[in-house]
Amino acid sequence: VVASSPGGTYSNWCCAVFNSDIALSFAMTFVTTVVSILMLPLNLIMYTKIIYHHHKSNNDNINSITNTTTNTNDNDDDDENVDEYAVSDYDAMFITLGLIVIALLSGYFVSQKITKNSNNKRGKIFLKVTEKFAFLSGIGLILVSSLLSSGVNGSTKAKFWNQHWSLYAGIFLLNVFAAFATHIVASSNSRLNKPECVTLSVECCYKNTAIAMSMALAMFPDPEQKAQALAVTIIYTLLQKIVMLIYCLLAWKLGYTYAPPDENLWKVITYSYNHHHHDNTDTTDIGKQHKNIKKDFKENEEATIDSSSSESSSSSTASSLW
Repeated sequence: VVASSPGGTYSNWCCAVFNSDIALSFAMTFVTTVVSILMLPLNLIMYTKIIYHHHKSNNDNINSITNTTTNTNDNDDDDENVDEYAVSDYDAMFITLGLIVIALLSGYFVSQKITKNSNNKRGKIFLKVTEKFAFLSGIGLILVSSLLSSGVNGSTKAKFWNQHWSLYAGIFLLNVFAAFATHIVASSNSRLNKPECVTLSVECCYKNTAIAMSMALAMFPDPEQKAQALAVTIIYTLLQKIVMLIYCLLAWKLGYTYAPPDENLWKVITYSYNHHHHDNTDTTDIGKQHKNIKKDFKENEEATIDSSSSESSSSSTASSLW
């Protein structure tokens, strides 16, 4: 579920901070979220059949998947249990995805309507307040998931910090493969410039784990299984941030973002270079853009110094005349 989820708003934030193509990031997040309504259930059906098909002859395994307590060796009963499990889970999945898409579309249209009127001060205040609430709700979801995955009835199996090492290694390698494999494939396309390749890698790696957390809360009635599922989403959330930080720093230093690779790190993460990209006619030569950005900065600094000098000179002349 996590790997099949679309990119979230934090992927947009990541692209903005490290100065990749932010417009492409927003477009991919919107499209993949809408498409995920269909593709996420299809992926889950396919992977469930592949992974659990060989368990059909084993009633204990079927019962552990379906959360049933029926003890029988009849294969037809097992198939019925699997179908019951699938239907109930897909209902919860569609409800969760539907709510997310409704929130996304309504938020998009409301923000577009407010930002069209530049004099709408109340609307801008409303957007700022809702952005803060959205941030707090995301943090709250992570905290609730962390509490629920901290173990049930004193059990340590469900705690996300006490899992088998293979789970951490598997999730870490999945993120590494998603980021760098996408980068290699995107770089082979001559129509994509370097910042667009970085954006594609971020969007393919940085998943909206809030969808998986919400689905885990709705899909698993058993507290122990719910805690185990939430532990996976929390581990993925933490490890994907680490992988993305390493990847984005490497991309910046290798000249794959709009920010010059020899610029100060603090300036890179606090200043947006995307508008320089739109001001340049040649959008494919990133090295040339970096030179133009440095030239613009130098001209702005010289203009600021000249302005300060002229103001100082005018003030001295006025003092002398006085």
